[in-house]
Amino acid sequence: MRPESRAPDPGEGRPHLELARAEDDWIRAEYLPEALYHLRYRRAGGDRYELYTADHRWVRDILVAWLVRDDRWHESPAWSRIDPAIAELETVRGEMSELLDGFGLLDALGEFEDGLDDALRRADQLLGDDDAPADPPPG
Repeated sequence: MRPESRAPDPGEGRPHLELARAEDDWIRAEYLPEALYHLRYRRAGGDRYELYTADHRWVRDILVAWLVRDDRWHESPAWSRIDPAIAELETVRGEMSELLDGFGLLDALGEFEDGLDDALRRADQLLGDDDAPADPPPG
């Protein structure tokens, strides 16, 4: 489970790399569809920033510069500040995803529907309904 102050994980299952020095000092690169990268970072106690690029070499250079504390990682790229309200919504969405992980409402409804069909079929058999099939169809 990730701490609340860390980068939210909107793209669960997507390839990503997250580097962190502390709970609220991190940088994250996420590979998006169509060969696009989404980078986000947060400095301790500061705002969050992001940028998008299709250049994997630039992503590599930014991450390595961050890792070795070379200031060019944040001075050269055109980072955009993430609105704190949006960042909070992403955090809440991540928390809700963790809470609901493994809860498959549609799966449960499908199982209920299958059980209901079986029960109605059995009731028809017991009541002697000649139109009801004796055995469920295959598949």
